[in-house]
Amino acid sequence: MASIFFVLIVFAAIASNWELLKSQLTSMGLELVLIIMALFIFSILTSKLLKLSWFDTKTISIETSIQNSTTAITLAPIIMGTAVGLPAIALPAAVYGVLMYVIALPVIALIRNKN
Repeated sequence: MASIFFVLIVFAAIASNWELLKSQLTSMGLELVLIIMALFIFSILTSKLLKLSWFDTKTISIETSIQNSTTAITLAPIIMGTAVGLPAIALPAAVYGVLMYVIALPVIALIRNKN
């Protein structure tokens, strides 16, 4: 149920700012991909530094990356004082949310069975 709600929030953010997305996607896409990869690497290295199990390391790396977009999309209207709809500032978080899953699925497949 939470995944369905997340998808609805992301689509609402994208739909309400479609024109802005079309004009800004090329400039923010690469940066968002780099942020996602950096979060995966940082969370894995930090977990290893703390000597956590591989299971915990995988969980932390996935959760750290996925949680960020939901938090940002939720906070954007609060910070901007928007009562209706999602402000343009939520757009990068929505795009991040979509890209996160595109990048996370292959990473999960790669690390899933590794011990």
